[in-house]
Parts: sequence; structure tokens; C-alpha cells
Amino acid sequence: MAICPYCHQANADTAAFCASCGTRISADLPPSQIFTAVPKGEERHNAKATAGLVLGILSLFAWFLPFIGFPVTIIGLVMSAIGLKSRRPGWAVAGLVMSILGLIATIVNAILGAVIGFSAL
Repeated sequence: MAICPYCHQANADTAAFCASCGTRISADLPPSQIFTAVPKGEERHNAKATAGLVLGILSLFAWFLPFIGFPVTIIGLVMSAIGLKSRRPGWAVAGLVMSILGLIATIVNAILGAVIGFSAL
């Protein structure tokens, strides 16, 4: 029984590639048959890390409009958290940090707007 080095799935001894994720598990393949497979679902996590980074950057600009800032930062936080499982965890962490900063700025802006609005009454 051959164990996949990436997903740890058990495969048949004669398997050249993992049946679950597609990673090469046989060392005796000719170079022409070697490829690097992206495991199932991994490309989605990479996209979510990228989306989290982009939304984190946008949240730093969207904080001054709370009705835009809240959804952008919340979605950025979720995408970055999912993206931590990707091959780009640095992008996801950067997205998390920027989304958290954007969320704090959005909350402070909303509170100050409410206080100023009520004090004018």
C-alpha cells in the first residue's frame, strides 16, 4: 500500500499518482510523466487568500463609509481565514491584518458619526 505524501490517502502499491489528490507517489516514473498536481479544492483556497488580500486592501479605503466598510471587512476576514489553508498563507495573513484594521476604523467611524449626529440634535 502506497501512502500519498501530500494528503496521506492510502493507494494501491502500483499507483503512480494519488487517487484522491493527484500527487505523484511513484518514484520510478520517467520525467515525461511527472507533473505537479494541485490537490482538489486547493485552487479555491488560493483564490480565497488572494480575495482576502484584495478585500483587506479595499477595507483600508472603505472605512469612511460604514455601510460599505462593514461588508467589505467582514467578507475580507472570512476569505482570509479560509485562505490560511492555501499555499499562500502570507497573503491570507496580510488580508486578515488589513481587514481587522479596516473593521476597527469602520467601527470607530460609525460610533463617531452616531455620537456627532445625536449631539447635533
